[in-house]
Amino acid sequence: MSVRSYLPPLLALALMAGAGGAAAQAGAAAADTAPPAPPPPLLITGDAAAQAVTLPGDSGAPALPAALPAPPSPAWLRALPTVGGAQEEALRAAQLRGTEAPGGFLLRSPSSMAAAAPAGRPLAVLAPEVLLAWNSRLPFSFLDGALWAGRGGGTLVMAGVDVQVGPVRLIAAPELAWSANTPFDTLLPPEWRQADPETFYPDWQRNEHSIDLPYRMGDDAVAGVRAGQSSLTVRAGAVAFGAATENQWWGPGVRSALVLSNQAPGFGHLFVRTARPLRTPAGTVEARWIAGALRDSRWYAAAHGGERGWRSFSAAAVVLAPSRALSLGVARSVYAPAEGAADALSQGALVFTRWDQIGAIYRDPSEQITSFFGRLLMPEAGMEVYAEWARTRLPIYLRELLETPEHSQGYTLGLQWLRPLRRGDLRIQAEHTYLEESPTYAWRENGSWYASAQVPQGYTHQGQVLGSPVGPGGSGQWVAADWLRGRGRAGLFLARVRWAQDAYYAQPGGFNRYLAYDVSMFGGVRAAWAVGGVRLDAEYALEHRWNIFFQNDAVNFLDRKDGVRARNHMLRLRFTAAAPRLGRAN
Repeated sequence: MSVRSYLPPLLALALMAGAGGAAAQAGAAAADTAPPAPPPPLLITGDAAAQAVTLPGDSGAPALPAALPAPPSPAWLRALPTVGGAQEEALRAAQLRGTEAPGGFLLRSPSSMAAAAPAGRPLAVLAPEVLLAWNSRLPFSFLDGALWAGRGGGTLVMAGVDVQVGPVRLIAAPELAWSANTPFDTLLPPEWRQADPETFYPDWQRNEHSIDLPYRMGDDAVAGVRAGQSSLTVRAGAVAFGAATENQWWGPGVRSALVLSNQAPGFGHLFVRTARPLRTPAGTVEARWIAGALRDSRWYAAAHGGERGWRSFSAAAVVLAPSRALSLGVARSVYAPAEGAADALSQGALVFTRWDQIGAIYRDPSEQITSFFGRLLMPEAGMEVYAEWARTRLPIYLRELLETPEHSQGYTLGLQWLRPLRRGDLRIQAEHTYLEESPTYAWRENGSWYASAQVPQGYTHQGQVLGSPVGPGGSGQWVAADWLRGRGRAGLFLARVRWAQDAYYAQPGGFNRYLAYDVSMFGGVRAAWAVGGVRLDAEYALEHRWNIFFQNDAVNFLDRKDGVRARNHMLRLRFTAAAPRLGRAN
């Protein structure tokens, strides 16, 4: 691995270190000259150097905790709250304590989470965010956004500027992604690499299991610059609209979202959303609609003898909050082939108009996901429970729904619990996601989650799934325990993923070839701490993967250990110029 490949993240880290030092010096000087200001409402418990404040954001709900140490921070520097980032974690912990309101959290993106620019400071530099990833034996990319973490090292760097003039806000936050993409041919079925050197797809990804999900992104290192978390937003009263390439997260999950997550890079889209929660007799209402353009990966085009193609993505979601404790939502997405980016954007109304052509062969094919979700927040108990349930096939009539509600279903169940412990807080997380085929596949065409015979590239963008990281036909469990104290935390986690289980049952590549489950078990340690204005999140995990790509020739239970398996060491380091308070003061 060359030093040159890590120059961008090193430069970004240097900028963050300088910004953090400037913020710390400014804070020290202000402490000697300025009287203490009265505390703002809904403060997260902590010292004055890192308090989280409530500012009016685009959503109209309480904004995320301030990213940089305050008071004061340099006028030219601002942190962008990212999906899955440090500020999002701090806000969710504060919601469990009852010190932050839950509004705007189940439909979120960087532009809607970012607080409004302070008066007289319309222009700011966005503090860089750097992710460094390393896998020893196998690719493993889990909620890494634009970074596809193959074997070897990988880097994702985000930085930019934030400009707000009146009702118009421009966030230019491009991302640089690089992956060493080291080969791991000794763990692949021999016939895969002998068949076609340009093919990087399992042989079961065909017909109803077809999807643009390569097991490796080509033969060489992968690098590219994307528009990343950029957006242009215009606010008009209670409505905001614009264009963006940022990631979005829809739903209550911590590790999994069935419709939209940050598993794939953000894609270009137009959007309309509520600029603040709207009060109604039934409670507050938030809504979003997006019309986007999805792109094939270049390896899909090479493997299928054509040019890179496009698909339209039309989606809408509504969240109703009858009370501060309860949030209920529904989301629906429709994707279909398109002739280009303009044609894809022109199909933005499909989410409202296409209902009767789902799941069958038509002149105008399409696929869809319909999701229902809810979150119950109980701050007095330091606890939340949540669920998301979805189907990829709409019921034909009421009797069919009542008889087989599980047909084509997928779901996520989860909880979090936060309790004081030894001058800090103990946090427990647990989540279960299930996207494997329902038993109704035996007598009804079911399809595989995120895959499609009608839209062969499936529910993907540039070779990665838009929704849950467990992928098509997969399932997974996650448990974690962390001790939160001040601006840091330390904890343990354990997880399991069963990959492509639909292929195990369907055996599209030929019978007697799928003789054991392809399963990953991984666990490890994670920690976060802040030095000055820079926060480091570190995570190490050891993965043990059995029967990689179903490679096991055992003919009985006693011989099951003969499958192809490997141990994979995984390391993630994330640097941000954001140090919000997670736990109680030291």
